[in-house]
Amino acid sequence: MERTVQNLRLALGAESTSVASRTILRGMIPVGLGVSLGLLGAALGAGLLKGLVFGVETLDLGTYLTAPATLVLVALPALALQALRASRIDPVRTLREE
Repeated sequence: MERTVQNLRLALGAESTSVASRTILRGMIPVGLGVSLGLLGAALGAGLLKGLVFGVETLDLGTYLTAPATLVLVALPALALQALRASRIDPVRTLREE
């Protein structure tokens, strides 16, 4: 479905950069939502684990910054590759196939 929408946009004259940026944005929305919910869950879970873990800081700022940054740095190249492929498709050929 999403591929057809991209093809239609390209066939109707959308710029390939517009299609690429839309693809990256649509992919980063679930990444951002997952990172936000993960940080919230980790912060709430840290309060529960505080009494069970001795000698370990439960609210370690380095961990709370490194883990989401790693996830975003892995997601961006994957989304960029997908956006590159989406912006280089031939809309006429693809629409004929579908």
